[in-house]
Amino acid sequence: ELVASFIVGPVADYLDVAVVFWIALPCACQALIPLAMGFLPEVQVPPSKSNRLEGAKISAQIRPFVLALSMAVGALGLAVVGLLGTELAQVFYAICVSFVLCCMAFWCLPRTLAMCNLYMFLQDALYISISGALDFWYTSDAKCLPGGPAFDYTYYTTWTQIAGIAASSVGLWVFQTVLSSWRFRAVFWVTTVLRILASFFDLILVQRWNVSRLGVPDKWMYMLGDAIIQPFCGMMAFMPAVILTSKLCPKNMESTIYAILAGFANFGANVSRATGVWLTKAAGISTEEGSCNFAGLPALIVVGHIILPALCIPLTFCLIPDAHLDKNLVGKHTRPSAVCCCPSFSHASRRPAARLHGPPRRISWCSDTTTGRCVAARG
Repeated sequence: ELVASFIVGPVADYLDVAVVFWIALPCACQALIPLAMGFLPEVQVPPSKSNRLEGAKISAQIRPFVLALSMAVGALGLAVVGLLGTELAQVFYAICVSFVLCCMAFWCLPRTLAMCNLYMFLQDALYISISGALDFWYTSDAKCLPGGPAFDYTYYTTWTQIAGIAASSVGLWVFQTVLSSWRFRAVFWVTTVLRILASFFDLILVQRWNVSRLGVPDKWMYMLGDAIIQPFCGMMAFMPAVILTSKLCPKNMESTIYAILAGFANFGANVSRATGVWLTKAAGISTEEGSCNFAGLPALIVVGHIILPALCIPLTFCLIPDAHLDKNLVGKHTRPSAVCCCPSFSHASRRPAARLHGPPRRISWCSDTTTGRCVAARG
């Protein structure tokens, strides 16, 4: 990323933006070399298991499988609607699918895990992405935006990106040395507040208060504000989310549950982008030469980067467990979830139901996703 930052800005300024993609193409293709030469150690699937589904594994973990499959279908549908539908159709589809998936998560996952998953989804979805409008505002020339900052690409994508990488590293160090022993709730609401405060720098720049009232040049204001504080706050918000996700994964299902939670966060980011595209158009923002209009941009910043993200602050105390980051959460804040039915036939299942206390009941043997053992679920 650091090397790319040094290249992209000057190339875009002095050559052409298309050249950047031609430079990036061979860099992206080099990933095929270790794959083609077998550098990644893999165990070949036996012929008896190739080209067929693991039915026993799916039936033993049917609820997480259904949730993951539903999320994949929902994400694919969002891509199709984005290609063929209108901006309003994308937002409507994204909200409806998000509601269904979040409800399904409470059916498929332990309650505490589902609540944390809902919070992290909302944390990404409520921070509306309006980066397209902001990028155009910062880089538009005097013909489109008289009196605007008119940043060149060398400054906007090179020097600010380098400063952002340094700020992210500082944010990681601060998190490790200061916040790593805090409680999850405190870390989440503090980082949310910092992220909201960082958005005020965008508002100050767009309203031109830095020039008219503070006397601070645009490049200094952007560098000291958005270029540094946003990556710093982003890293501070990213780390507790990763730690919480890893600590809540039940035993023997770590990869599956982590993938589901990460998928929800990515889907929340897609909802944020779809909503941002629609709001940008609804606000009347135009970047066409001769008809540039950024009058609605301050309102977008206030709503999408200040008001909506602030809703996550009270939700922190409702959805996030009140536990320390350096403590184990599995078992204390999660309950075992039984996924029926276990494919193996244990010796205990040979006992007749009449020997159990109470009247005879139907017994199904299930896989406990926390311990990985088969347990009896009476029905």
